[in-house]
Amino acid sequence: MENNRNKKLTSQIISNLRKKFPVYVYDEENVDTNFPVPQKTIRYFQENVEADPELRNKSADDLGREGIKGITLRERLLLELQYFTKTGKHLDVDNITLCSGSRSSDGFVPYVYWGGDELRVGWDCSDCRGDVLRSRQAVTL
Repeated sequence: MENNRNKKLTSQIISNLRKKFPVYVYDEENVDTNFPVPQKTIRYFQENVEADPELRNKSADDLGREGIKGITLRERLLLELQYFTKTGKHLDVDNITLCSGSRSSDGFVPYVYWGGDELRVGWDCSDCRGDVLRSRQAVTL
């Protein structure tokens, strides 16, 4: 299932999203440095619109201690692109995906959600948690 879109820079993925709808990314100038193209690109996630409800109120630090492999920022952006292309709708309109599989260079964890009229990417501390802040767990086939 290897394909060329997984080999694109993170900034190129964001550019492709912007061709379809508005996107806001905090600290966008460092997105390629903080989130480079990974060596291994094949992982799968549940096909739910909202991030995994069983992972609510768990920080990236909590998930790491539990050995739960969470979605990366790049995977979440690609998931949004795939879902929107297929359905014309957005993921995480009621909740926020914590991209617990990623860290910026300063240790902060990205999150992604649909905020009214744009896709929003922000950062939070690795020990932040909340009812609407949920990761997406990679599943093994």
